[in-house]
Amino acid sequence: MRLLVQPKVEQRFWDKVDKLESGCWQWKGAKTKYGIGRFKYRGKLRSAHRFAYEIFVEHISDDVWIIRKSFCPTPGCCNPDHLMMRRSHKSQ
Repeated sequence: MRLLVQPKVEQRFWDKVDKLESGCWQWKGAKTKYGIGRFKYRGKLRSAHRFAYEIFVEHISDDVWIIRKSFCPTPGCCNPDHLMMRRSHKSQ
């Protein structure tokens, strides 16, 4: 089941995204020094790509990483079609 958010929260997310011709959703909001998008939700900073995955695909536990698929060239991409889940080493 995906994370359900209020329409104004989803709109705030979209206000920080540029949809590129490549299909990437380039994050234009705050970023880490590594280019990872940051999005504040319920008082907590979250990775923008993880937040996107949770609201458009499914809610995930803390022991799961969301990483870009190899074909995606954009470090700040948060398009769920360009992302995949990977279990952290701690949970294996």
